[in-house]
Formats: sequence, C-alpha cells, structure tokens
Amino acid sequence: MLKAVLFDLDGTLLTLDIETFLPRYVKSISRKAQHKIPNNIFQKALFAGTEEMVKNVQKDKSNQEVFMETFFSLVNIDKKEILPMLDEFYKNDFSNLQSDITAVPGAKEAVKFCKDNGLKVVLATNPVFPKEATYERIRWAGLNATDFNLITSYENMSATKPNLEYYQQILDKLGIRGKEAMMVGNDCQEDLCAAKLGMKTFLVDDGLVIDRSGGNYTVDLKGSLKEFPDKIRPLI
Repeated sequence: MLKAVLFDLDGTLLTLDIETFLPRYVKSISRKAQHKIPNNIFQKALFAGTEEMVKNVQKDKSNQEVFMETFFSLVNIDKKEILPMLDEFYKNDFSNLQSDITAVPGAKEAVKFCKDNGLKVVLATNPVFPKEATYERIRWAGLNATDFNLITSYENMSATKPNLEYYQQILDKLGIRGKEAMMVGNDCQEDLCAAKLGMKTFLVDDGLVIDRSGGNYTVDLKGSLKEFPDKIRPLI
C-alpha cells in the first residue's frame, strides 16, 4: 500500500515549460547582477554551476554548496557583494516571471486527495533552484508550502533528476521503501526513472509530456490530474 506520493512541479502541477521559461529567467537574473558582473560572465558561471549540480553525487555536499563553489570560482567578486542581491531577486523579482503560467487543472485536488487519505506528499521538483524560487512556483500552482511534507530544493538535496540517488534521498528522508511510494510527473525519463527503485509511477499525459527516448520507460498509470484520485484509489 502507498505511504507517499511524490509530485513533480513544472509541467505536472504547473503549466511551466522549462525550455521557454529558462531564457526569461536567465535574462532577468543576469540583469539584476549586471552592474556587478558582466552578463556573459554571469551566465557562464550560472550554467557551469547548474551543470555541476546535475553531476553532484556527494552526499555530504548539497547542491547549493556545489553550485556556489563553481559559480564563485568563475566570477571575480566577493560573495558579500552578490549574494544579498541574488536573495533579493528571488524574494522580490522572481515572481514577475510568472506571466501566463498557471496551475494544471486538478493539481490542487490531487494534492488534497493524497493528504486527506493520510499519504505523505512530496514536492519532488528538480532541486536546482533555491527554496524561495521553489516556494514561489508552488504559489503559481495555487498551492502552499504547507501542503507538502517535504519540498526538494538545492539547499536540502545532494543529487538531481534523473540520478536515482535523488529519489533514494527522498525515501530516506521519509523513512519508507520504494514500493511504498509513487512518483507523479510529465517527464518520462527524469520522473518515471523512479520505477527503478520500486516506486509506482503515474504519467500526467494531458499536458506537456517529455519523452527523450521514444518509449524507454516504465509507467504504471497515466492520465490527467483530474483523473488521478480515481486511478490511485485502489492503491491506498
């Protein structure tokens, strides 16, 4: 029987296409820092830091630590000069990037169904953003941080999708086994790879389905988030 459900965020609970969102995000955060760091240098450091997070498998070093080490090795500036500015960006400016991004129909109801049935609920978004940016995107989905037992961000994780260590860390934090959890997402590789740890998988197929391999993945259930409660009811 299921004890926990993990929900991806972008493209699953939220109508955010990361391919179109990233250029807007990079442009906005670069502009915030441009009087301290030239855009080309800032962006090079930003992408390099993100790349190192994706490769991170050091359990004793968070994604945030890996990012900061790489980022500041490439920019000639003291942390005290730039970190307050970046914190301000995520607190005050990041929300301006919402534009037409909204909740996927049925998102709030799917999360509530899990909570009402005693399941632990995890916001299992790829932890390459700070907590503040993740919480803001949760609000765009019409949800609150308090709706989740665990929210993954670059501060509290030491791996990223599709590394199975990412999912194992979540299981360890919850104190459960893979077969007691279900991963819900729209990315056939980054989300559904959780099946390799014994998790059940649910492919949200009424929006932006991402499949880089032409069918090389394991899916137990699929449908819209509106259909989600009825489809998983027999498993709880």
